[in-house]
Amino acid sequence: MIRPRHLWRLLSIYRVLVRHGLEEIALATHMLGPFRFVGLLSPTTWGREKNKEPLGARIRLALEDLGPIFVKFGQALSTRPDLLSRDIAMELAKLQDRVPPFGASCLVGPAGGRQPDQDRLHALAADNGKVVTSFFRQVS
Repeated sequence: MIRPRHLWRLLSIYRVLVRHGLEEIALATHMLGPFRFVGLLSPTTWGREKNKEPLGARIRLALEDLGPIFVKFGQALSTRPDLLSRDIAMELAKLQDRVPPFGASCLVGPAGGRQPDQDRLHALAADNGKVVTSFFRQVS
């Protein structure tokens, strides 16, 4: 049974993939396949023109939109051109040094950016061996 929090995250990932014209990738996975109706029911996809960007660029942009963990995954994939086509690997290589900075929203939880996610703050503290308030004046 999928927890509601995980279901919500899966749906948000699917929405990003559909927004970038990557629904064929999403529908090929066993976890997102049952949600194909969401793309059909979403008003953002009605009458939308087909994305003219190359596949590699669409994948890179989707990974950037999904956040730092997905960017890191794209960076790892870019080092393995034997697994991907050459054009996709070259596009993902742009994730190595040309990624826009992430905002503080990466540290805040699902409460719409109002309250920090305590698990993320604890992980940040564990990574640095200090209490979060020792290197941030304020976390909002």
